[in-house]
Amino acid sequence: MTTEEMKALGRVAVQAWNEGRPELLDKVYAPNYRNHFNGETLAMLKQSLVATRAAFAGFTITIDDQIVEGDKGVTRWTARGVHTGEHLGIPATGRQIEITGINIGRFENGKIVDEWACGDDVGLLRQLGVLP
Repeated sequence: MTTEEMKALGRVAVQAWNEGRPELLDKVYAPNYRNHFNGETLAMLKQSLVATRAAFAGFTITIDDQIVEGDKGVTRWTARGVHTGEHLGIPATGRQIEITGINIGRFENGKIVDEWACGDDVGLLRQLGVLP
């Protein structure tokens, strides 16, 4: 895969989240995908997308940076939305949120097979008023 093809897959993943289209993730992630940070599988990632979009109105992700070297790509992103539905057991607060995160993906046969991905969960909980 070329550098641009790898970056394009990252943009398709963001498109899936921004448009609420979990089926697009099949174009990006291999069936045996695994997030080594939280153990998430492709099916779990799709469920997370649906749940997140249900909990945050106007949910969008913006790509801030993309770096590719060898068989790995890094995407630094910012997510925004308004907390209008239950999320992680937290009732809707109506608060605007903005969090950042980084995904590092390893590509094989044109798809991401391994990923180390995390977002600012503590910052999210602070913005929702759960943590000081």
